[in-house]
Amino acid sequence: MVQAFGWEGWFSLAVIVGAFVLLLKEVAPADLVFLFALAIVMCAQVVSTEEALSGFSNSAVLTVAILYVVAAGINSTGALDYVFNKILGKPKTLALAQLRLMVPVGVVSAFLNNTPVVAVMIPIIQKWARRINQPVSQLFIPLSFASILGGTCTLIGTSTNLVVAGKYEEKYGKKMGMFDISIVGVPTLLMGFSYIVLFSPCLLPGFPELERRSRKAFGLDSEEGDDTQTPAVPPGIGTDFTVACVVTRYSTTIGKAVDEASLRGLDGLYLTSAQRGDRLFYAVGPEFVILENDILFFTGVVDNFDDFCTRHGFEIITDANEDMLGSEYHVEGDSASGSFASCSRDTNKENPSKRLCRSSTFESRIQKVVVRSGGILEGSTAKESMFRKRYDAAIISLYRMGEKITVHGNIGRMVLRVGDVLLLVVGDSFSWDKPETERDLKPFIADEVVLAHHRDELGAPIESERVSIAEANNDIEREFLIPMRVTENPQLLGARTLIGATVESAGLRGLPGLFLIAIEHETGLIDHVVGPHAVLEAGDMLWFAGEREALSTLRRIPGIESPDAQANKLKVKKVHRRLVECVLSFRSNMVGKTVREAKFRTRFEAAIIAVHRQGRRVLSKIGDIELRAGDVLILDTGPNFVMRYKDDPNFLLATEIDDSAPPRFDKFYIALTATIAMIVAYLLAGDYITLFEPAVFASGIMLVAGGITPERARASVSWDVIVTIACAFGLSSALENTGVATTIGESLVYLADITHTGFVGVLVAVYMATFLVSIVVANNAAALLLFPVAVKAAEESGGSDLAIQQTMFVLMLAASSSFSSPYGYQTNIMVLNCGNYVFGDFLKFGFPMQFWQMVFSVTFVYYCDYWYFTWLGTFALFAGLITLRVISDRKRHLNAASKNIPGRTEKNDDATKDEPPSDDNNNTATVNIELV
Repeated sequence: MVQAFGWEGWFSLAVIVGAFVLLLKEVAPADLVFLFALAIVMCAQVVSTEEALSGFSNSAVLTVAILYVVAAGINSTGALDYVFNKILGKPKTLALAQLRLMVPVGVVSAFLNNTPVVAVMIPIIQKWARRINQPVSQLFIPLSFASILGGTCTLIGTSTNLVVAGKYEEKYGKKMGMFDISIVGVPTLLMGFSYIVLFSPCLLPGFPELERRSRKAFGLDSEEGDDTQTPAVPPGIGTDFTVACVVTRYSTTIGKAVDEASLRGLDGLYLTSAQRGDRLFYAVGPEFVILENDILFFTGVVDNFDDFCTRHGFEIITDANEDMLGSEYHVEGDSASGSFASCSRDTNKENPSKRLCRSSTFESRIQKVVVRSGGILEGSTAKESMFRKRYDAAIISLYRMGEKITVHGNIGRMVLRVGDVLLLVVGDSFSWDKPETERDLKPFIADEVVLAHHRDELGAPIESERVSIAEANNDIEREFLIPMRVTENPQLLGARTLIGATVESAGLRGLPGLFLIAIEHETGLIDHVVGPHAVLEAGDMLWFAGEREALSTLRRIPGIESPDAQANKLKVKKVHRRLVECVLSFRSNMVGKTVREAKFRTRFEAAIIAVHRQGRRVLSKIGDIELRAGDVLILDTGPNFVMRYKDDPNFLLATEIDDSAPPRFDKFYIALTATIAMIVAYLLAGDYITLFEPAVFASGIMLVAGGITPERARASVSWDVIVTIACAFGLSSALENTGVATTIGESLVYLADITHTGFVGVLVAVYMATFLVSIVVANNAAALLLFPVAVKAAEESGGSDLAIQQTMFVLMLAASSSFSSPYGYQTNIMVLNCGNYVFGDFLKFGFPMQFWQMVFSVTFVYYCDYWYFTWLGTFALFAGLITLRVISDRKRHLNAASKNIPGRTEKNDDATKDEPPSDDNNNTATVNIELV
């Protein structure tokens, strides 16, 4: 018979429900809400002071805090980046890619906090997805879910397991072993992996969705090629320009497949489609064969596109030569639309009339400009304004109102508007000093918004508000140029040196937000065109261009280091250094001086490692750069630079770049040994000590050895999570003391009885209640709130030790099953934007998975006494399902390839016959970077 509870129970229940409402409405953070709720039940004397504060002294809660430090110590060595990069490899299908990702993440997450694991993996996955040509939206939710599932496999895998085990020990005086939960956690993880691999193609974006988007973008019938897989556009590519080029008769790619011609895995460029006559191939696979006069469409960072075309024998299609596309083709913008028409044109690249003049430097050939108000371009087309003749420049791409206007449109006939961003190929006579250029165009300046907030430096009144650099950029990319030297010592024990490795094998291609644009050898030779097979030598200077957030990535690559002699002279130890971005003020007395003359390091104890000026990266060596007002500087300095110089008249803005502390490669094995020793000590002496003691020793060893700084150790602990968990202990006691837990537990048992589901029904009810509560509150807090309810339900169902332990297992698994909401778990929030997801993606994919996991979790827990049978059955089922999916992927891949190989045997014999001999006197120009 279910018993009612008194006013204290109703009061406690009302307080907890009120806390849920506040959390749903996001009135305040969870830690403050729980602290306030705990204070209320304390004042009502529902719980004693000792009970209310028991969570703050509980060894499980303190262990969670210490394990944050242990995980940060491992992460700060930078070794996880190196290890995961080596493990991932180059899988051929999406299913294999997901498995290569999920298995190591699940294993590592079983022993380390999953938040830093996912943080490390995000940039790695972005680069990896681009390299293996897989959609990021098919990888980031699997990354998060794999880390969650991995955490359920051991006692230390997640804080939820630790606090439930702590409460269990507190109530019954029995300890849970490190791997007790593994007997149900491992098969549950495998079934979770099975669900992800089986259903991600149809429930996650990036598979059929990308195919439909591609058809729509190119105006194709939705019925055409339904089973063709469209390759994913890599992250960061879709937000840039789309350009087109035609394959000339002298191209070395004629007759070769895309893969064979090295047109896949390009740095910052992605081949999206191809046009052959009146036929458009919107899904260009690796087997697609290139023929003469094919028109290839690329998207991405196109600063080096002109040189790319020269190297491969392609000709850029601009407004001046776009007639080769035919008079009727798909148009986006202000023009009419139609179908692609066949085209034929002699594309002899040696005809000088068909090419713009080249200058000696790269920056002068590719320009980004903005259409001014009041000029002749406003409201006219490029053809009407005789754009090429007037400015000695041709338009190759256009960007309007934050949206890309693709080259599939007839750019020469598009009406230009004020604010349009144009990507130009310019000739020698292009000049900003010409009156018509100055009147009609202005340079694309990424820093323009920053400087606009400081017009008071020039005498114009403005508001005194200071804005962050990130806000001032208004999402416009700012690139820096930074050198890194190849060293003989990779610093990380076991990591091979990069000397003798190729650029591709060293993992230096496809780095997120970074592009290797030149290699300067010690002999003085400079490779301006860096191919994937370029071999690295000792002392080589690698010149990378990239965004500020990506610069810290370079510090995490074993085998390269900053060559800046000034940085090496800094008094600040390397372990304490940070990267800082600042803007040079108009009032600075360093304006007009070179970095060397300004004695920057001596004055500010900071070394300049990169400079960005008016929308361009500065290509000179640092010491010789003449500083100008508005220059954006990247500094290698100590942790207190921003605080010390935030009001200095030399700088307008100064912000520290997140996660820019250099990794401690040499400390990895110390940190790893300490972590392994912690686990072994607990396994051997678990009957006499808690996990807290070896965890303290492990973190202490890392601190003493320099594997992590005290500041980073303090910052690594999520104190809001610790406070939430500690307060949940007191609220859990309130439910227990007032009889609420007993009443709800008895109700669950009664419900199981009337439905004739027995103990299985109780386990299902506990699972459902826990995961529903975890949608509102943190998963560890949800487990603590439901702990007394689960215990009473187990006791009412028979009360055997096995039944209670089984209920604890279900509580642990259910609290960590946060799949249906991006806000149910920290790692879900982290991947939300990286994978371009919306709330509905988690709901569509995660909600069915919630029930899938519930069925298997309850089954494995109920039969945990026969775990060896459940393990064998699960492994067999997992292997069978994965095999089916891999076979399906391969068939789809072959079908897509067969549809994209229009006559592989049709190799153009004429093109082969007319191919000129290979010599050094051909018309190939190279990009020259002036390294003063």
